[in-house]
Amino acid sequence: MTMLTATCCQVHRWYIPASANDIILVTCMECGARQWQANTGYLPDIKKANQLNARDGYPLIVISPRPVRVPVVRPDPITPAEARFIVARKLQPARIRAAHQPRLGKQKRQPICKQNGKPICKPKPAKKASGRRNHEWTPAELELVRLHYNGTRESVKLLSKLTGASFYGVKGQVMRLGLARVKPSNWSPEELKYLADNIHRKSVKTISREMGRSINAVKVKATRLHYRLREHHGWYTKKEVAEICGVDHKKVQEWFDGGYLKAIYHFPDRKPTRNGSAMWHIEKADFAAFLKAHCQELLGRNVDLVQILTICGVIEGDNR
Repeated sequence: MTMLTATCCQVHRWYIPASANDIILVTCMECGARQWQANTGYLPDIKKANQLNARDGYPLIVISPRPVRVPVVRPDPITPAEARFIVARKLQPARIRAAHQPRLGKQKRQPICKQNGKPICKPKPAKKASGRRNHEWTPAELELVRLHYNGTRESVKLLSKLTGASFYGVKGQVMRLGLARVKPSNWSPEELKYLADNIHRKSVKTISREMGRSINAVKVKATRLHYRLREHHGWYTKKEVAEICGVDHKKVQEWFDGGYLKAIYHFPDRKPTRNGSAMWHIEKADFAAFLKAHCQELLGRNVDLVQILTICGVIEGDNR
């Protein structure tokens, strides 16, 4: 509720309902008289309000000679007895709470010590024992694991019932005792021979596609068999040349296009592409001739110096 000071009589105490309109109808809380007033306080709106007051027979607003915006002040709090005379409708004053202000509930009072006046801190309740405790394994139970575990889930469930440990507790002891079975290799002798013959000739992606295996499976198997994925016999790929010279593949392609470095297709009928189906083939002699004739193209801090000296025949190393 708000109250305006520009009233036609000082006796009236106007009740102004909350509204977004420029002109509103107000009611006196004392005698019930009504009057149209300007909610904005501007002179044109006050004149319109007076026109409505003259039409309905309500008292007119006294307009000051100088148009001044009427300040809005907060009224005194209304008692329950006054609230009955506001309007005919049953309007109860609403308590407005900001959107960001949380709703406060009942708060418990903290007990205060009578001697020193300080709040009494209650001890925190002890935490309940959570879950199941770790099983303590005895030598006899470990011997049962050694005797009855055969690599199946049924044996683990049986040991769990015999020892009282959980399923994963038994699995952990199996791993700790070294009883877990290693998965046997499912690579056939023909696949191993094909991998040994082609790992230095074809890309890993091509081998994986021809063998019907994943790229990661081919890489892992080649690593376990101690095969070097980039071991060739007397030639280099475009990627190897870029790594040895410390440049990117675009620079190496410029050397190919300019005729400085001689390169051919590894597979004559297929041009090198990004999917690994073919590759560039650079002979060791052509690479050595390029290093000797165009050494100014290299950056000293990025090159593989040992490989360059080996290719040029300065030191003995990889004979390929």
